[in-house]
Amino acid sequence: METDRGQFIEAIAAASRRMTAPFVRLEASIVLATRLGRPPLEAKRQFDEFLRLAEIVEVDVPRRSGPRLSPASRGLEKGAILRG
Repeated sequence: METDRGQFIEAIAAASRRMTAPFVRLEASIVLATRLGRPPLEAKRQFDEFLRLAEIVEVDVPRRSGPRLSPASRGLEKGAILRG
């Protein structure tokens, strides 16, 4: 368990707008699958449920942001990672 769990809960609860990006979905799903020993799509479903419960919306990364992204993140602005 994360030692700063309480701080994250407080920050999410206090936010007026809760947003995340597709590459966060990818990283979180990989971490969940690895740490919990779950299939990737099951981990994705768990993350989706967290987003729903926390009322966090996923927003696409604008195409104009592409050049500023790391090489591993480029192309994710289309939002195709782990959807479905």
